[in-house]
Amino acid sequence: MGIKDAWNRQMERSRIEAAYGVHSVTRDGNYRYMPLGSLKQQVRPVAGAVAEYEAGSVIGGRTTLTRVAAGAIIAGPVGAIVGGMFKKDRGRGYVTVTFPDGAVAVVDGPIKDEDKMRQFVARVNEAARRT
Repeated sequence: MGIKDAWNRQMERSRIEAAYGVHSVTRDGNYRYMPLGSLKQQVRPVAGAVAEYEAGSVIGGRTTLTRVAAGAIIAGPVGAIVGGMFKKDRGRGYVTVTFPDGAVAVVDGPIKDEDKMRQFVARVNEAARRT
């Protein structure tokens, strides 16, 4: 049994309301995800969170506040500069979830999954307002 199997069992037990990749919102009002390179699941309350979808094809070279803020949170002022320079792949879509405490979770996927990502964003925002 691998990490993916354990993750799937945990997700089934927690009654998933919405999911995309290893990011999910559960009916108990939590946002669950596994950060890149981590084996430990992160759990945050979804109340007050804001989710946004951006298609890589329409972003071009535009710097977004979310990338600057995420870089600043992770690595301070130097991280803000690096986050602002980060360019997104035009063949992918990006979901950014910003929590009330300033933490940011980003999930990306192929542009063919745009509908799934947009549905996930709508459900995250709905759950954030409801809880």
